[in-house]
Amino acid sequence: MLLRLPSAPDTLIDQQKLAAAGELTVYVRDQPWKIDSVKDELRVWLRPPKPPSLYDCFFSYSHHGAFDSPFIQRVHDATTVWSHVAFLDQFSLKRGEDLAFACMLAIANSRLLVPLISWSSLRRLSVLTADSECSYYLLELTLIVLLHELNERPVLPIFVGASNADGSPDASVDLFTCRPPKASAGDGLSNELDVVTNKPLPDGRIVFDRMPTVAVRTVTEQIGRFFERQGKQVPPELSKLTVDAVVRKLRDLQGVVTWKSNSSHSQSRKDDFGLEIRVAEEVHSAIILTPRELPELEFAKPAYPGEQEKVLEQLARRVEEIGLDVKEVKSDVKEVKSDVKEVLMLSEAHFKMLSTLLKGAEKLAPKFICFLPVLNKEQGKLQDWLRQPSWFSQRVRIFFIDPISLTLAKTNEGNGFEVAFPKEWVATALPFLKIGLTVLKVAAVLDWTRLKK
Repeated sequence: MLLRLPSAPDTLIDQQKLAAAGELTVYVRDQPWKIDSVKDELRVWLRPPKPPSLYDCFFSYSHHGAFDSPFIQRVHDATTVWSHVAFLDQFSLKRGEDLAFACMLAIANSRLLVPLISWSSLRRLSVLTADSECSYYLLELTLIVLLHELNERPVLPIFVGASNADGSPDASVDLFTCRPPKASAGDGLSNELDVVTNKPLPDGRIVFDRMPTVAVRTVTEQIGRFFERQGKQVPPELSKLTVDAVVRKLRDLQGVVTWKSNSSHSQSRKDDFGLEIRVAEEVHSAIILTPRELPELEFAKPAYPGEQEKVLEQLARRVEEIGLDVKEVKSDVKEVKSDVKEVLMLSEAHFKMLSTLLKGAEKLAPKFICFLPVLNKEQGKLQDWLRQPSWFSQRVRIFFIDPISLTLAKTNEGNGFEVAFPKEWVATALPFLKIGLTVLKVAAVLDWTRLKK
């Protein structure tokens, strides 16, 4: 791809060669430029020196056919106008990389997954068997559906229709109702032709009814190893994701349809970005509504070649640290339980002690009580005190009587206890005393029950 240098619009630079260039000097309009200066001007088109830890969206598409790749590239370019960090393999990967593992890492670390669904991509899938070679497109779709099922990872499919006559991409046609010709047997890269007329053989089925109900072994094995390399258990849902199941699940998701976005009702042209911009706007809106944080399903972070094992080691260390933290928490919980058990045992002993002290307390309480007036020193006569109209509202002294000798007991060193009585107190003094002791016992029982709970 050729890039136009902003400071020299008449200068075009090869994107791939620029990305691979090391320390050198280039000449633009006969002026020497450091290669880093050129890269700074075209930074948005180049792969960053280090992959981001999180992508805003991941674009998945089939490399078969002449439509899908340039279309999704333009949608990608339009999406990045809003400064979204988007993954597209032709910009984010280098030739010779472990494509499958790198793409799966990017999918696992993307907030929004955006697969392009067209007949040219589905046509290839329609002829796959259980023993077919690994289809990277099906690999991506299967992992996308799996993550959506495991933790509801947001998915926004882009659906593009096809011509009923020859199966060519047509953005104005409804993919859900179109009936393109039958796919060629074997590779599914073109139409099956009539041996007599050499014309495409018609197929009365809609495209979503043509997918095989088999799981491609190489695909499930790749995804299984992806989980295992990161110390995770292979999800049992993976074995149920046949080609038909994957495509139907994506079909049932709410996505972007080009036949409603394409107001001109014409096929997308290379010089017409109107459709791509409208699709990118819907992707942008979906990204805005997507949570900033990924659900709890931690994977290793994206990495370039030579660093993939390093990120796996980092993930293993994080998992080990989490395991140590959990073990430490369990130990702390065990200590707390032991301390609580000791507290309960001690409280139970105190409760038994209090119960023993209170047992029969009503029998120990004195039954005979004598009330004597507190003499007014200024009056000095008992008769004067007796004539007071509010005797029960004044202070009196309480003395206990020995029930055996019926004499005053030595109460408070002979001074008695001085208290103030309400008028009704004398008649109800003994019942109140008994009730007070009973309340004390009930309070002790309730306090012990609450402590045990």
